[in-house]
Amino acid sequence: MKRRILRYLPVPFLGGLLSSVDLVCGASCPYGLVNDPYPGQCPRFTDMNGDGICDLSQVNGAADYSADDDNPQKPAETDQGDVNASDTANTSEGLVDDGADHLSQHDTDYHVIPISIMITGTYLLTHYLFSRGYLTRSGHRRTWNILLTVGYAGTGFTGMMLIVFIRLGIRTILNPAVTYWHAELAVLMVMATFIHIHLYRKPLLSMFRQVFSS
Repeated sequence: MKRRILRYLPVPFLGGLLSSVDLVCGASCPYGLVNDPYPGQCPRFTDMNGDGICDLSQVNGAADYSADDDNPQKPAETDQGDVNASDTANTSEGLVDDGADHLSQHDTDYHVIPISIMITGTYLLTHYLFSRGYLTRSGHRRTWNILLTVGYAGTGFTGMMLIVFIRLGIRTILNPAVTYWHAELAVLMVMATFIHIHLYRKPLLSMFRQVFSS
């Protein structure tokens, strides 16, 4: 009975983590970006209306297209040379300004609070099972030591990937995904660190007493 409970303990944690991924990918943009400016955060940048914003990341992009298709307007008869020249200049200036101001900004919704609550609830559950005798002390600590290791290793690995991408100017479809998982694993790392301190609070307090007493 105890082995079965221990085997299925990570299931709520993994299920909540996967549900957070579904929330990110549920938007029109597969990476959850909103109003992604030119040249875009991934190679799938699409700008059919020429406003300098990726159509996949626009909230009302689909509605604008349908309205334009249903109500086509005839262009006014003006001097095409002057109009084209002025439009080209304004568009290029707008794209440069938008790219400079918003290129480094990410509108991805990072689930800091939900993941923190989920990790805290899972720790309280394992602590309750440990206090009732369904989980051994070593098994309880080993579970959270593994999660702490996963948080540190994942944050470090994705951080190194981001450093390579930024330093070498690499822009691939993986950039938003790596940034997202770097932030989510960082939340796991921080929460698991606090839990680790709580698990080993007595040895830590003893160590600090010896250091300050000497």
